[in-house]
Amino acid sequence: ALELAVQDINAFAESIGSPFRFKLLVEDTATSPEQARAKIQALAAQGVQAIVGPMASSEVSSVKQFADSNKIVVISQSSTAPSLAVPGDYVFRVVPTDVYQGRALARLVWSSGFQSAVVVYRNDAWGKGLYDAFAQRFQELGGRVSGIPYDPNAQDVSGEVARLAQEASAMGRPAVVLVSFEDDGIRVIQAAAQNPTLTQLKWFGTDGSSGSSKMAEQIGSIIVSLGGLPSTNFEPSENPLQDAFKARFRKAFGEDPDAYSMNAYDAAWLIALSVMTTGQYSGEAIAKALPTIAQHYYGVTGNTALDQNGDRSAGDYA
Repeated sequence: ALELAVQDINAFAESIGSPFRFKLLVEDTATSPEQARAKIQALAAQGVQAIVGPMASSEVSSVKQFADSNKIVVISQSSTAPSLAVPGDYVFRVVPTDVYQGRALARLVWSSGFQSAVVVYRNDAWGKGLYDAFAQRFQELGGRVSGIPYDPNAQDVSGEVARLAQEASAMGRPAVVLVSFEDDGIRVIQAAAQNPTLTQLKWFGTDGSSGSSKMAEQIGSIIVSLGGLPSTNFEPSENPLQDAFKARFRKAFGEDPDAYSMNAYDAAWLIALSVMTTGQYSGEAIAKALPTIAQHYYGVTGNTALDQNGDRSAGDYA
């Protein structure tokens, strides 16, 4: 998506006689907070002033101090932890915080006929934030909630899964909500498949695992036996720009872009337009211009208006 964005931005810059041209530098953080910190430092050493990414809130937490201190704009396409909603910093997010996903997830579980839910979640900034948002809204609806955190880097989660089964038994027949990424989600579900209590319950997921081909390939049969894994996901409303982008993306890469890839495309435009508007490739100048540019920009994900914390001010969920 970013490759397409750079092509489009440079074609636009040429057409209007702008002196600016943009180049994409890519570093793989592997969704590791430590690696994300090393990679932003490597990019800064090359003179980079603005970054699209990283994906996970734990990574954004890890790079935030460096970004703020060195005035490097960081625009995450998918970090949603409410704890990172800070005004006046150099971190922007073109996705709403999980206060919104928590509401959508609570409504999904409640509307599916459950008055109680046990949540097994990654014990990191994102997992804890989404658990808290879900629990608050589910309790407002009249439900009961219990949470079991786990270490996302642990290879053995059997202890947490045993606690999950005990909590579920105590609650009767609650929904089970899995707040995970791919690899740790696979470990949790594989362990749960060995537990007779948990295999009889209805499971739900989140944007961290929705649409995962890796989970489908490795544990698809288990997920099917659980009745599927209906999951909430940020999904921008359709518009003609998005339809055209999807068709072009499909033709180029043989698959549909996900919502966060489309966010990344729009984030690149926000950076480029901020540079062309101010006439400076400077993190400080970009950070000042970006909120106003975002307010007036309409891209493949629709309007990108940000709130006072620099996060997307609204959004739709599927």
